[in-house]
Amino acid sequence: MVTAGNLDILETWLYQRTGTHLTDSVFDNTHPQPSTWPTTKPPAQAGRPPPPATGR
Repeated sequence: MVTAGNLDILETWLYQRTGTHLTDSVFDNTHPQPSTWPTTKPPAQAGRPPPPATGR
């Protein structure tokens, strides 16, 4: 409800200053985009380095 209220305030502000309304978004999933995998490879060592040797 807070998000809807904020959008209403923003649209009112925009209309008062420019005379235009926010564009309506269409949430239509009839043609979903295929997922894309990252093109880079992860680093060979992704973990933390070992602790330093204390000499004990």
